[in-house]
Amino acid sequence: ISMEKEKIIVPFEGKKIIADILPKGSQPEILLLHGAGISNRQVFNKLRELLAEKGIASCAFDFVGYGETGGFVQESSLESRTKQASAVIEACNLKKPLIIRAGSMAGYNAIKLTELFPVKNLILSAPAVYTKDAYSVNFGEEFSAIIRKPESWRASDAWDILHKFTGDLLIISAEKDTFIPKDVIQMIYDSSVNASSREIMTIPNAPHQLATFLQENPKQFELVIEKVMSVIK
Repeated sequence: ISMEKEKIIVPFEGKKIIADILPKGSQPEILLLHGAGISNRQVFNKLRELLAEKGIASCAFDFVGYGETGGFVQESSLESRTKQASAVIEACNLKKPLIIRAGSMAGYNAIKLTELFPVKNLILSAPAVYTKDAYSVNFGEEFSAIIRKPESWRASDAWDILHKFTGDLLIISAEKDTFIPKDVIQMIYDSSVNASSREIMTIPNAPHQLATFLQENPKQFELVIEKVMSVIK
């Protein structure tokens, strides 16, 4: 299998989102969404190569303010990130129904995408969920102030959206996550009552930065890959 990526430039509101498909020339089956912080689409390289070896083509991109897409994070918002992902889904001709693997902040975007596209598999890694009040606010001090209110996530629309989700849900939780409360993970699970399957897989000793941790812990990574394969096949 060629491990060459096909780079795709996706026009978005006067900017250019940089995406790629692996292997080159394939129709991607799985969309990978990176989180916030110091992340970008490169965190998925190893996972994507392993998926390609198993015959599963993938698409990943850098959100505005990250990686090769560049620009400023403050020019973006949760709502904008959902729109960016939608633009990439269309431009890169992803197979429908979609398989989405999303980490951290992007977990919420993945949940929102189930309202816009048919999604058969949601794989949420250390997922965050946000109050409705934060959705359209650009990233910066105002956004931070809203999401820092204690348990603001309880006022999220994610719970109602997940209630309608009928695909397979896999939540990969980090045991030593200091960012995502355990209650968030449990509530994602509890809200998904109509999912055809749902499971929480907890990674022992893992911090919030799961993608990095897994790349450094091959045995754990192998278990995650096996679990992901069992969900998407």
